[in-house]
Parts: sequence; structure tokens; C-alpha cells
Amino acid sequence: MTNGPTLNDIPMHFRERFTDIIEVIDSFCDDHLNEEYKDVCHELAAHVCQDGSPLLSGKAKSWAAGVIWAIGRVNFLSDRSFEPHMTQGQFAKAIGVSQTTVSAKCREIWDGMELMQLDPEFTVASRKDANPLVRMAKLAEMLSIPHLERPAGPDRERLPIKSQDTNQADNAAIFTLRVELLGGMHCEDDWMADIEIQSSFTLEDLHLATQEAVGFSDDYCYCFYVARTDRSRDRVYYDDENGLIFTKTLDEVFPLPPKKSLFYLFDFGDDWIFKITKSRKAPHDHEAGVAYPRVANETGTRPPQYPSFDEDEE
Repeated sequence: MTNGPTLNDIPMHFRERFTDIIEVIDSFCDDHLNEEYKDVCHELAAHVCQDGSPLLSGKAKSWAAGVIWAIGRVNFLSDRSFEPHMTQGQFAKAIGVSQTTVSAKCREIWDGMELMQLDPEFTVASRKDANPLVRMAKLAEMLSIPHLERPAGPDRERLPIKSQDTNQADNAAIFTLRVELLGGMHCEDDWMADIEIQSSFTLEDLHLATQEAVGFSDDYCYCFYVARTDRSRDRVYYDDENGLIFTKTLDEVFPLPPKKSLFYLFDFGDDWIFKITKSRKAPHDHEAGVAYPRVANETGTRPPQYPSFDEDEE
């Protein structure tokens, strides 16, 4: 990498943590991604290892996972039409961090750095020429239109990411949510699971917990919506477009309005639809030694996301 960040760019008290994070990034990118991913991960790590950042608390591997997945989101790593490609579940397993941790750390970095998909500064080198935001920034610079320019490299302010209460999840009440499969492309049998999850967790966390419970790969778009039935046209959406899946917590979603239910739609092609109901049991405290979210009960048969077909079958 040329002109990449050095220890001179990092405050003295962050240098050891920065070095630890870079070590994890390099190892993972060498094994699973490539050099251009490594380059932009280095840049982002340097941006977030600054005064005011919470990266000194917690494990270096967890923050490294957040950095890599944030870069992955910028560059559509979970999109099968791109190479390299990894789902969040595959990524979490490969790096050795839970999906919940990946999601939480990525979200802190994403929000604090005000990142966006196709972010010009953190687009991998091979895709910069095809990135419309990069072309717009170059055009704005040529035409001297300051309000269209987005500073890059050392000229862009390094923003300290927002610190969150690390004890919030452990102190939050535990909800029991029943996730019931209603339909989908390859749905043949009933399936249902009771998931225990922190009330302070977001809808994105619930999405990941459901994916793990049903055994799907997190490789397609999804949304949540509140409606009378799964087919009702009158819906209140929580999705990637309005950003509410990343910010709306479960204790903000529940209780639902009267006669309304929460639905989770995954894969807008195969249309896997789940109904989510909060148990009438009172929320309970976090049990020591228990990792949440967890599946407390499961009935029925998990549907195959990608069923195998006999090639000779006509």
C-alpha cells in the first residue's frame, strides 16, 4: 500500500490498539479478501483510532471485525454479484466473532464516521472508476463546486466514533419473541422458534438472530413492517432505506399498536415472511453466563434456503 496511514497518524495512547487491530485486519484480508480491501481497512482503522473513540475498550478483534465489515458494507461485500463475496454469517464465523458483535461494532463505526455505501474515500481501488460518487467528486473539483466535494485522505476530518454504554446490553431486560414462518419460496413445513434477546437490541440484531435460528445465510435484503396482516397494504416499514433497522430498538417497537403485528420479510425474490410476536411473559433479567440472543424453544422443520435439486429430474 502506498501513502497509507502510519503510527505517526495515530495518537500515542492509541498506537498499541491500532497495531493490534491492523494485525487482525491483515491476517483476515490475506486469508479471505485481498490487498485493496486491506488498504481501505487500514485507512478506516486510522480514522477511528483517534481521541474520543471507544476503541480502547473491548477486544481488538471485535473492533477489527467492525472495521472490516463496515468496509464490506461500503463495497457490497454481501452482494453475490461482487467478488470477493461473503455473507455476514460467513464473515463472523471466519473471523471468530459473533454476528451480534460484528453488527454492533460496525454500526458504531458506520454512524460515527457517517459512512455510506459507495463512500468515495473507502471504495476499493478497482471500483473507484465505476463509482458515480467518485466521478461526481472529481467533476465538482474540476468545476470548483465546494458543496459537492467530499474531502478524502488526510484532508477529511477524522471523526471520533460515538461511544456507547458497554454495559447497556447486559443490563437490558430480556424479551422472548416468537418467530413463526408464514411462507417462502421453498416453504413446505411449519417452523417456529422462541428467541430470547435483549430489549436494547435493534431490528438488525433481531434479523441476525432469526437468520441464525432458521439456518439461513444473510445474503439478501430484508425489512420489517408493522401491519394488520402480512398482506395488508397499510404498513409501517423499518428498512435499510430509512435506516430504522439499524436504530430502532426492540423496546421501542414493542408494545405494538392494537390489532397490529410485526412481520419480517427476507429476500425480496423468494419472499420469506415471518411473523414476530412478543411473549406475554414478563421480560426477565440477563442471566449470568448466558449468551444472548439464544433460541429457547424450536418446533417444526427448518426450511431449506437453497434446496438441492436432482440434475436429472425433469
